[in-house]
Amino acid sequence: MPRPTAFWASALSMAVLGTLTGCTGPEVGDATTLVSSDAPVQPPPEDYWSQYVAVPGASASTTFGVTVCTQGPGVVEITDVRPKGTKGTDFALVGIRLVTFRKDKGSTLASDDFPPQARAGDVAHSVPGSTPSSCDDLQVSSEVQIGLRKTGPGGGGWAGAIVQYTVDGSESRSIVIPFRMLMCGSETERC
Repeated sequence: MPRPTAFWASALSMAVLGTLTGCTGPEVGDATTLVSSDAPVQPPPEDYWSQYVAVPGASASTTFGVTVCTQGPGVVEITDVRPKGTKGTDFALVGIRLVTFRKDKGSTLASDDFPPQARAGDVAHSVPGSTPSSCDDLQVSSEVQIGLRKTGPGGGGWAGAIVQYTVDGSESRSIVIPFRMLMCGSETERC
């Protein structure tokens, strides 16, 4: 089976996917919140989570992307990104960052290496301390990029992610991303 080197989803296809799967984010009125097309208001049971199993390239690392944006008048700052759970043991975290990108360049689902090859207009921010783009911005979007490396034949990865954030520097909140980011192997899926 040929190994894909990268997958860039267009903003339109991600919007259609989010609409079809009901992942449109919470209705918040005047409240400020962080939303993701990958995170519905109420996460589905784990049997229904999305999954991507990567066959890593020569570097043995893969970057998984999760789109995020802010709704409301306050300032959102991402304070932490961590796994909701894990699967397998033969993997390591390479890095986490927030990338703001031009919507016409598409978002990252999975791409070889961490960091992946940059798209024109990419601006990387460290986590914690990064502020995602507004959901109302028609030109740019933001994604949390999570880099994982395969360390042995079993593979493994994150069984979902928790993105923690503050609004206006105070109230701590979080969203659950029901998306499994896995490296292939005997403990996940065959390569």
